[in-house]
Amino acid sequence: FIQQGKKLKVMPKVPPKVRGRRLTPQAVEITSQFKKEYPQKDLEILWAALVACVGSEEIALEAATQNPQILNPSYTFCNTMLESRRILQEMMSTEEALEVMRLNPAVLQCGPSLAQSMFFQTR
Repeated sequence: FIQQGKKLKVMPKVPPKVRGRRLTPQAVEITSQFKKEYPQKDLEILWAALVACVGSEEIALEAATQNPQILNPSYTFCNTMLESRRILQEMMSTEEALEVMRLNPAVLQCGPSLAQSMFFQTR
């Protein structure tokens, strides 16, 4: 039997919606722990998206320390992060959205499927 539930929405492949931002020394240390070496440009784009989502380098560093994969291009995509933030802010206040992102940075990896999650359907 094939499951007939809702299909997850995915982000279309488009150019990044932010310009790269130089990584702080602490962010460089986090990304240097990855098994694979990524182009600096890819890491800088993710760093810029993370800073744009959470509002400051300090909070972004806290998020990356808590969940290093948020800066890993194999697991995280710039526009998906930005879309996740947009959806969070649509569903709750900016302050609440920031708190959710601080407590669980991985929520930024969800993208459009975030709007379909059970959490938001019950709010």
